[in-house]
Amino acid sequence: KRRSAQESQRTTHKRIHSQVLPALKDLFKPELLNRIDEIVVFHTLEHEHLREIVDLMIAQTQKRMKDQVIELQVTDAARCLLVKYGYDPFYGARPLRRTVQRMLEDLLAESILQDAFMPGDIIVVDAADGKLAVNTLLIAQESLSPKNGKGKMGN
Repeated sequence: KRRSAQESQRTTHKRIHSQVLPALKDLFKPELLNRIDEIVVFHTLEHEHLREIVDLMIAQTQKRMKDQVIELQVTDAARCLLVKYGYDPFYGARPLRRTVQRMLEDLLAESILQDAFMPGDIIVVDAADGKLAVNTLLIAQESLSPKNGKGKMGN
């Protein structure tokens, strides 16, 4: 199955490349096209690539939270939700950064402004009803206990 998907991708890539060249010739003058050394057609990003991009963005946010002595954990469901809302077939992964900012970072910033987090807290972000939800856990001696009456979540 993987091999047929790769062959299909190669065929699609060749087809797109063969369509791009005549379109460029129709759109631009030969003087401009002669200045271009090579035309590169990029492959469409797969879900796994988008997930890796989201993981990198979350790692940056985790580092900023760690600087405040707060641990941020983001569930797989939350990561998938960010990929779902952050990908646009036309623009690719360009909206992904804005989606992570709007859905995750803004949510965390609002919680910080409301003093919902304390140093030593573990913040767990999960997906719920098409949105991200935050649960705050305290480090109570050696076990984790819920804060603010929120449901208990494991690691």
